[in-house]
Amino acid sequence: MIKLNEESMAYLNKARTLLSLKANRKHIAKETGIPYATIRTMVSRPERLENTTWIKVMELAAYYDKYCNQTTNKHDRTQKRKN
Repeated sequence: MIKLNEESMAYLNKARTLLSLKANRKHIAKETGIPYATIRTMVSRPERLENTTWIKVMELAAYYDKYCNQTTNKHDRTQKRKN
C-alpha cells in the first residue's frame, strides 16, 4: 500500500467530501471535465476514488474549494440582506 503525504491526503479528503455533499453531479462533471458516469460511480462506490488518477482527484479537490467559496459567498450575501 502506498503511503500518502499530508498534501495528497488533503486532496483526497476534499474529493471525498465533495462527492458526499448534495452538490449537482452534472455540474461537477461539467466543471471538472470528468465524465458524469465516472462521478456517479465514485459517489455510489467511494472506494473507486482511491483507484482513479491523481489528476481527477486534484480536479475534484479544486472544485471543492470553488464550491465551498461559492457557498460561503451566498451565505454572506444572504446575511447582509437580512441585516
